Amino acid sequence: MALSLAELAVIVHDNHNDEHSPDLAGTELALRVLEQQEPESLGLIEYCVTTGHDESRKAARLRVRSVLDSVHHAYTGVGAKDGKIGWAYCRFLMGHHFVQNLMLAWSYNQVQQFHSFVQGFYDVGRIIDEEAQRLSDHGFPNLHDYFVNHNDWIGMAALVATGMDPQGFTPQQVQDFIEYAGTHNNIAAVIDTAAERKMIDLSTIEGLIHQRDVPTAMRCGTL
Repeated sequence: MALSLAELAVIVHDNHNDEHSPDLAGTELALRVLEQQEPESLGLIEYCVTTGHDESRKAARLRVRSVLDSVHHAYTGVGAKDGKIGWAYCRFLMGHHFVQNLMLAWSYNQVQQFHSFVQGFYDVGRIIDEEAQRLSDHGFPNLHDYFVNHNDWIGMAALVATGMDPQGFTPQQVQDFIEYAGTHNNIAAVIDTAAERKMIDLSTIEGLIHQRDVPTAMRCGTL
């Protein structure tokens, strides 16, 4: 982590006192609980609340505050009476669903800056969850595990944004597209091209994007 827990708490709290958010001191306390129970989560949280577009960071902060509120109540309520129960519940809160919800919120908003989704947020979540499980069953890294590959989440969100069903392609095709789209410098062009042709063949997509870029570059005088 590049930030101290106190600095991270300030960013996560963001001067909010909403219903599902502890105060600043409570936010820092909950982060300290996580540091003891799930230290890997701190790097994930820091990345999502400090990286990407404003809406992506805002969505991530909201998700994190909601979980920290539950952690805070578990630790100061149940945990204060029975440490074992409190710790166990805090660990449960930081499992698969936290990673899924945080990364879904972050990647969804990150891609939405470049392209409007056909599906709604929860539809996207369901599709990503199902496809992540399918890829995991075929030996690919699970999107929900630590350490999270943020580019993979971006690539998966881009695939869902095309409106195509990932189940229509092989796991290898999906994985290749995820890796390609997740690191592309023009993700909107990738989504549009794939959606128009209703395919995710990388050589075809790259060729079509290049064809479109050449006239643009000539008009701008860079070629």
